[in-house]
Amino acid sequence: MGKCGYSCHIHRYCGCTTVCKCHSHYYNCISDATENFKCHKHCLCGETDCACGHYHEIKFLTCFEIPIWGGKHIHYYCGLTKKSKGHCHYIMGYTLKDC
Repeated sequence: MGKCGYSCHIHRYCGCTTVCKCHSHYYNCISDATENFKCHKHCLCGETDCACGHYHEIKFLTCFEIPIWGGKHIHYYCGLTKKSKGHCHYIMGYTLKDC
């Protein structure tokens, strides 16, 4: 249980970055745990796979929850990876349902 008496949950998020300098990266990560309350966000922290001899760190917040079937929800996310080898990549998508 969280500090306010609510249970916590996480989301998996995965996908492929945009292409930059003739390559892209895949990512498959898990969000931070957040309490089950309305209008919450998650911090997405992780890293991409290694391509062309480097990887990129991911760190930004999701948008608020989007209700889906069965009382579950997802989140939209978009942002830039951290710079590595002089460039960054854009990522965007939807988390998988809360678990």
